[in-house]
Amino acid sequence: MVAAQVIAHAHDSAALVNQFLTAPPYGVRMSKKRTLKIGFGAVIGVLCLWMFLYVSTLFPYLGTASKGETKFPLGSVDASMPTIGTERMLLFKGQTAFIDYNVNSSDGGGVHFDVKPVMQFGFSDQTQVIRGNQSGRIEFEVKETGFYRFYHRFSLNGLSGSTSYSASWGAI
Repeated sequence: MVAAQVIAHAHDSAALVNQFLTAPPYGVRMSKKRTLKIGFGAVIGVLCLWMFLYVSTLFPYLGTASKGETKFPLGSVDASMPTIGTERMLLFKGQTAFIDYNVNSSDGGGVHFDVKPVMQFGFSDQTQVIRGNQSGRIEFEVKETGFYRFYHRFSLNGLSGSTSYSASWGAI
């Protein structure tokens, strides 16, 4: 009789442990649909907050990137982090688009920075190439309302050298 009670108690304990590990805390259960609604609402809330801060110019940044490249005579090594934010945005005539940068390069390497209409090929007349070890801000005048692209890429350099940069861009 005692052995049967011990076995029954062990079975009940195992069931309680299993329930504790698989069930949400305090017995609250949410459907997948409700969980998706809450997640979607949180994303929309964050986007609305960012849009308010951007429009009010309290936080005028649209994106950031950190990239690095080392070239050798027979190849190259890319040490880039993913870009966060958007590189394309509707800008209005009279706004000032900007790129804050920190460039470190050797052997003639550099970085092209430009803000140009999305459908424009090539570089704009405001493009700038930063070489050497520099940091600062480049400002671009928005001449007409439209969608613009914030461009930041390594400029062509020789067969060897190292270039890295971080950039944040936006508009005020």
